[in-house]
Amino acid sequence: MKLVLSFRSVVSVIVCGIILVSCGGGGGGSKSGLKKNDILGSIPAIYDEYRMDNEKADEKYDKMKTDNPKKFQENRDKYRTKYDERKTKFDAKVKAEWENIKGKDVPFKYSEKFTKKVEALSVKFSDEPGFIVVSFAATDDFKESLFSIALEISFDIVTKDGSKITNSVIYLPNERTYTKGQALKTSNGDDPKVYLHLSSTDPALWVDFAGIEFN
Repeated sequence: MKLVLSFRSVVSVIVCGIILVSCGGGGGGSKSGLKKNDILGSIPAIYDEYRMDNEKADEKYDKMKTDNPKKFQENRDKYRTKYDERKTKFDAKVKAEWENIKGKDVPFKYSEKFTKKVEALSVKFSDEPGFIVVSFAATDDFKESLFSIALEISFDIVTKDGSKITNSVIYLPNERTYTKGQALKTSNGDDPKVYLHLSSTDPALWVDFAGIEFN
């Protein structure tokens, strides 16, 4: 029994660690009852269906517990094979759905407490599923503290009614001194790419996704 639980724990970590890739499904034929989002389309439903399938597989695996080492190994191999098959299908759906939104604008706004002298010139869905790309520039001359390792810009992912789904932080190299109009890039000279955390949140929350709010 301990072996079974140990293996399942490892697989659960793998499942939870899946990086946001994004998906599509939504309406017709999907096992999920989630509606399409105006911006993300069927992505929330695809993640929800994948979650449901994994939970169902876990329940089935729990009923296959055995003290027989050989049988345990067989059950474990079957479980992992099925998991890999589900993951492959999930990734394919995500990639296909992401094609519909990559490169498109992501709605954004600033909260009243946003005081940094920077602005987002654009926020777009990345070519890589599950990520957005933000282009920043300084709105005025300013200096960042010498004690700060990075220039941090935080934001919330919000719904239509302003509720927070989750939050994230963008870290940019601290160049100490900035001038008005200066582009803010990563150490590689690129616009920062940010993970949306869709796989680590409840897919149902994303049905009303409306954009991001810098704070």
